[in-house]
Amino acid sequence: MGTACHHHPSGHLPPESPWCLVRKGRIEEAEESFKMLSSSTDPNAARDGVALMVETTELERSMNESANYLDCLRGDKCWRTETGCVAWSSQVLVGFAVSSYAAYFYEQVGLSAKYSYKMTPAKAISIFHALSFLSSSHVESDDERFSSYELTIGPVAFIFVGETSSKRLRSHSIALGRNAYNVFSIISFTVAPYILNPTEGNWKGKSGFLADGLCLLCSLWSFLYLPECKGRTYEELDIMFSRKLKAWEFEGYVIDHQVDIEMKLQVEHHE
Repeated sequence: MGTACHHHPSGHLPPESPWCLVRKGRIEEAEESFKMLSSSTDPNAARDGVALMVETTELERSMNESANYLDCLRGDKCWRTETGCVAWSSQVLVGFAVSSYAAYFYEQVGLSAKYSYKMTPAKAISIFHALSFLSSSHVESDDERFSSYELTIGPVAFIFVGETSSKRLRSHSIALGRNAYNVFSIISFTVAPYILNPTEGNWKGKSGFLADGLCLLCSLWSFLYLPECKGRTYEELDIMFSRKLKAWEFEGYVIDHQVDIEMKLQVEHHE
């Protein structure tokens, strides 16, 4: 089977990434690209944004270029790796068994096959409505609610894996996170059919207690260890993780660029 090699003409229209231009030393072009990609009305936004990119790039270059998987478990990198692994694994753990085998679960708790089948899309619709209300209460149609879910809560784990990992160790952190997801997926596909099968575990409705317990643990972990990354640059996240802030302190933390960057450089050189 062949793969289509045609590219849409619009693929050539977006500007080059400012990060890529900064790494190539093309600072003026990076500022122009930043202006095209940013919605900020501040005339100094491009200059300040690119300046932060330059500082972040220099921070990366000041680190030891050799990176391995053990580095993901050292210092503040351990928490960052944990964030990616747990966030991705939560996609499997939340609703464990009950969510993945919904129709079969409903049959085991006593519903007929007809109503078990009807309950499955009803469950999905109710979830979309509830989550859409939390994320975007102004949406009106089902298509908008579905889109709201797919554009907000749905892919959030993928975003956290990319944002919380160290830039130097990003490929390693993503690999560990995805493998954690795969491990829990294998466990789910092995354990869930066993506990639901009437000739094996025969848990029936008690399967919901396992799913609820895992949901509670994931929620508790999110409150204690999942930091708020909104509006933060990679450099700022590096600084806040190195400060060993609590997860709930990230949102309101004010960066002192001169002091914090000097401190960060000293920490990285020490490592």
